[in-house]
Amino acid sequence: MSVPFFYRPGAPIPRVARAPRTFLSDVKITPDAWRQTIIQIPALPAVSFDPLHLRLFLPAALAVHAKDPIRFHIQLTGPAWLLQHFLTLEHLRSRHPGPIQCSIQRNVIVNFHGCPITRTIIVSDGELRRCTPPSQLLPLGSLNWDGEVRCDSGMVGAFDGGLVNVENFVVVEIIPLGALALRIGSIRHVEPIKFVFAE
Repeated sequence: MSVPFFYRPGAPIPRVARAPRTFLSDVKITPDAWRQTIIQIPALPAVSFDPLHLRLFLPAALAVHAKDPIRFHIQLTGPAWLLQHFLTLEHLRSRHPGPIQCSIQRNVIVNFHGCPITRTIIVSDGELRRCTPPSQLLPLGSLNWDGEVRCDSGMVGAFDGGLVNVENFVVVEIIPLGALALRIGSIRHVEPIKFVFAE
């Protein structure tokens, strides 16, 4: 006798339509469903300011179904005058991708006569929505973004075939533009992720 079932690891937390919640309320209600990573953004040499930190919240599940979006939350905390530069750059998104980017990337590693050759492919880009009004910025404040990133239709799972190895990651990057490029360095943070395709 067989019993069919749908295996959906890391499925999004259901929301009640008549009572929409913010990310922070989600964390309070289901803290075990999220994992937090704190990254200090480096200042350029000869530039001094209070620490600027990026907090990345991702689902605690290390495996997700390929059809489900991966929700994430990004928080920047630091001097308000520095955070203001991020707000200014948001108005230029029509011409630039923005200083904060989140994507799914794939590493394809080919072992060629004992020499591994790696190629990184951007599978899909995430969408960020700011959820902090600029009026709330204080001398030491924070900016918050909610977002999600999805697999593309041609996504394949990770595998290690000996000569060919494929790995998938959620990648968050800060690429300074304009005045930011004179004050902070770039960062690239990688989180391994596994996709499940079975129904």
